[in-house]
Amino acid sequence: MNFHSLEIKKDIFFVGAVDKDLRVFDIMMDTEFGSTYNSYLIKGSEKTALIDTAKAPFKDQFIERIQDIMDIKDIDYLIINHAEPDHSGTVSDILEINPQIKIFSSGPGRMNLKAIINGEADFNVVKEGQSLSLGDKTLRFTLQPNLHWPDTMFTYLEEDKVLFTCDFFGAHYAFDGVMEDKIPNKADYDRSIKHYYDSIMSPFPRDVRRGVEKIKELKPDMIAVSHGAVISKPYINKVIEWYETWSKERPKNQPKIVAIPYASAYKYTKMMAEAIKEGIEESFNNDIDIRMFDVVESKTEEIVEVINIADGFLVGSATLVRDAVKPIWDILSSLNVEVTKGKLAAAFGSYGWSGEAVQNLTERLKQLKTKTLEGIRIKFKPSEDQLIEVKEFGKNFGEELKKL
Repeated sequence: MNFHSLEIKKDIFFVGAVDKDLRVFDIMMDTEFGSTYNSYLIKGSEKTALIDTAKAPFKDQFIERIQDIMDIKDIDYLIINHAEPDHSGTVSDILEINPQIKIFSSGPGRMNLKAIINGEADFNVVKEGQSLSLGDKTLRFTLQPNLHWPDTMFTYLEEDKVLFTCDFFGAHYAFDGVMEDKIPNKADYDRSIKHYYDSIMSPFPRDVRRGVEKIKELKPDMIAVSHGAVISKPYINKVIEWYETWSKERPKNQPKIVAIPYASAYKYTKMMAEAIKEGIEESFNNDIDIRMFDVVESKTEEIVEVINIADGFLVGSATLVRDAVKPIWDILSSLNVEVTKGKLAAAFGSYGWSGEAVQNLTERLKQLKTKTLEGIRIKFKPSEDQLIEVKEFGKNFGEELKKL
């Protein structure tokens, strides 16, 4: 198959790669519609710049598209907006052909690139607002950390009003047309943008709001992302509205919200969960929103969504082969420390033999940077006296929650 470039605006070309078979991205994100690894070549009157590269397995597709326009040896600059390997995986291949090329990135980007190419190159660290002339075209850089890595920056082509945002405003959606007006199914694409935001950008709402403000300040006519379609107005405005809505700062919960997911083989851990709930309710005089989840009957995504907005959460598990059970670990492994840090949390559970579940879960809660209280465990079925103790545990959790 022959791969060709596509001119998205005069002397600005798409030279990326299309991956229609991708179904899981970065191990954890499902990609129903595949993805793209977008790279762009800009030809100025004096210099030429390549913005981002492609994922390593797509080297041939990527290089063939560039060579459709020019010899790689003649490219002057390589701009890396974000050094994740799906955008930098072929930097080494570019350097092998053109070792003299000047690479521009953020400071953290340079560190990442050196570790990816395992060597040196002509690295140039950019500062906020710094520009780079291509002759009749000017690139201006703006640092945008945590969208979604600390190394992220945007590159703005001033004369053409094209903004290269890497992952920001992107979507995992593979198609050959590149441009927004060639998207085969707009409803699917809209859904992909939301899924991408939820999976990649949602842990960083404050940074998202800052990035959106920069886009509103620059007023680009076109945004060339690293995944999905190159978008133009009025669709840009629609995505801005979505991002503003999704990243909007949440008001404090009134009343406070507590999530209690639990796994209970013989209803003993469930008994503890109910006693904890009673204790928290008593602490708050029932002015508290407690959401209980039997993990066998509830979806992990639903539980995680509630934990993400909750003020505190407790996880309960029986002990199975010296550990907590898998559905509880599935929940904890789906949480992001950027979201959970500072929340009040604790573990509880019934056990039969060794009882390591509560301690193991407590350690994980600490890793998630929660304000972690010491957990509570009961051997087999809790007695009436023990349920009183568990209820007191819940009351104490409630009192600590009031302090946050």
